[in-house]
Amino acid sequence: MRCFRHVSWHGTYCVATTPSLFGGFLAWAKQGEIVAFDPVREPGDAVWFAVGTTRSEARDKLLRDLGVA
Repeated sequence: MRCFRHVSWHGTYCVATTPSLFGGFLAWAKQGEIVAFDPVREPGDAVWFAVGTTRSEARDKLLRDLGVA
C-alpha cells in the first residue's frame, strides 16, 4: 500500500497530513517528530488534529488552532 502522508515542521510542531478514508484530508500535530500514519496511533501526551476538504485546508486549520499560523 502506498502512503500519501506528508510531514512538515512549523516551529516546534511537527504536522502530518493524509487523505481521510471518508473523503477530504486529516491533519495532526505534536511537539516532536511524527512517527505514526494516523493520529490515533501517534504516541505522545498531546496530539492535536483537524480535518479539511484539501490537504492545505486541514493543515492550516490545525496550525491556526495551535496559534502557529
